[in-house]
Amino acid sequence: MKDYNLPTQPLLRSKEVANLLSISEELLRKSRSTGYLLGRPAPTHCKLGRSVRYKMEDLECWIDSSRVERVA
Repeated sequence: MKDYNLPTQPLLRSKEVANLLSISEELLRKSRSTGYLLGRPAPTHCKLGRSVRYKMEDLECWIDSSRVERVA
């Protein structure tokens, strides 16, 4: 039996991601074709047949990449 390294976290649907990011599903959908979301490269997604899913760890990395450190 092969170990396929299945994700430990469930994959998120577009609606869930849009709610998490406080954006519309339409904006998220457009980002998949333009490659940009909110002025930055769009988060990575998985295409499973006609379904689109997002890994939570990819979204966390995408969010963290936009962090701005405050300069004292």
